[in-house]
Amino acid sequence: MSFLELKIPPLALLVIACALTYGLSGVESFGFAPPASGLLALLSLVISAVFIFSGVFEFRRAKTTVNPMLKTESSSLVTSGIYKITRNPMYVGFVFIIFAASFYWHSWAGIPVSVGFVLYMTQFQIKPEERYLSGLFNDYDDYKMRVRRWL
Repeated sequence: MSFLELKIPPLALLVIACALTYGLSGVESFGFAPPASGLLALLSLVISAVFIFSGVFEFRRAKTTVNPMLKTESSSLVTSGIYKITRNPMYVGFVFIIFAASFYWHSWAGIPVSVGFVLYMTQFQIKPEERYLSGLFNDYDDYKMRVRRWL
């Protein structure tokens, strides 16, 4: 299945995941409405924004690409800021967007959809990125040992 590696942009996968969450929200067995679902959706979006914008900020500060599809443009290994907590803060932020969609549309479907998103991203986006970065930066393997892939 290596033909799927680095083929679908992560943002497109996020849109697909949210569309699935929305589509399944009408299925009765997936419906729920916690009293604070709007507040939980907003909180999830705020957490998402913190992870995503922190990651983008650190990449911009290091003057390297934020586009994971342009791996040949990686000019530096970013290990500061949010990258001390997670190696993939933007992807973590995407998962929180799926959670927000789930709360907003009152859909338990966000749980299996987010699990599927994490599994797909790990296998077909993150692992290929890690192989590339290990070859490009001598200290990447040490960084991998210190910081978790997700959280």
